[in-house]
Amino acid sequence: MAIWKVYFTGDIHGSRLSFNKLLKAGKFYQVKAVIVAGDLVGKGMVPIIREGAKYTCEFNGEHKSMHTQQELEDMIEMIDDAGFYSYITDPDEMAHLTQNPDQIERIIDQAIRKRMEEWIEKMEASSRRDGITYYVSAGNDDPFFIDSILDASGIVINPEEKCLPIHEKIDLLTCGWTNPTPWDTARELPDDQLLEKLEALVKLAPAPEKCIFSLHAPPYGTKLDVAPALDKNLRMQSGLGAVPFQHVGSQAVRTIIEKYQPLVAVHGHIHEAAGKDRIGNTWCFNHGSEYGQGVLKGIILTFNVDKQAKYINYLSVSG
Repeated sequence: MAIWKVYFTGDIHGSRLSFNKLLKAGKFYQVKAVIVAGDLVGKGMVPIIREGAKYTCEFNGEHKSMHTQQELEDMIEMIDDAGFYSYITDPDEMAHLTQNPDQIERIIDQAIRKRMEEWIEKMEASSRRDGITYYVSAGNDDPFFIDSILDASGIVINPEEKCLPIHEKIDLLTCGWTNPTPWDTARELPDDQLLEKLEALVKLAPAPEKCIFSLHAPPYGTKLDVAPALDKNLRMQSGLGAVPFQHVGSQAVRTIIEKYQPLVAVHGHIHEAAGKDRIGNTWCFNHGSEYGQGVLKGIILTFNVDKQAKYINYLSVSG
């Protein structure tokens, strides 16, 4: 029996520690294709304020003081590993930035661009060295300017809103857009409009049943879209002894899977909902995410490619 495997992950949200693990994953798990699908950038900037020989910052709800160069470097590493962007400044500039929030956005965009360019360069080196093809696409949290960074690589492939062959018998169909979220992120659409986008995308597929559907939003009403219920201040609601949960996935994604029954469907977006579920004959997966702890979570999908490709197994992995 001829076997082909692919490693799937996403939602690393700028975490340098998770990304460094990603660079080793393809070779470690002995796959030739690594799919990184959505939510690549970090959640924000942590200013480190320089006052004389001392540096201070607020991180993870704690006030941090650094008095040596090594302590500063360790703090920067901790911030980067957790997926944020460190920025060394002084009290005068901080006061200016507070009055000019558009300049804060510019600094964050520069930091995002720098880290993405560094990541692409490292994936290109891994591809040359290890013979691994990286498919890297944006998610709803990612600003649109990162698409041009992904597209500029001649080695790393941006599969967003395309149908691409990743094996001679398997195509990859990718969409990083989601249904609306409470955070009003960059790539959101009402479900009726998202369904139109997905229908247009499926038309690019010669045979949808031979595709892996890589859709960032999980299908509504499954084990893959369950998240804590939030109050009007975007804080988790409290229940009698437990946090209440609700389904927050996309009805459009569910409809497109029900209609076209792809080979498999793989999702992210809802970090707490790692697992698998089934819609008709199609198995659907969510790798989940623990990027804030530097944990890389992924899924290895295995196919029999003797004749027509058939999904045969999955393995959830983390480290």
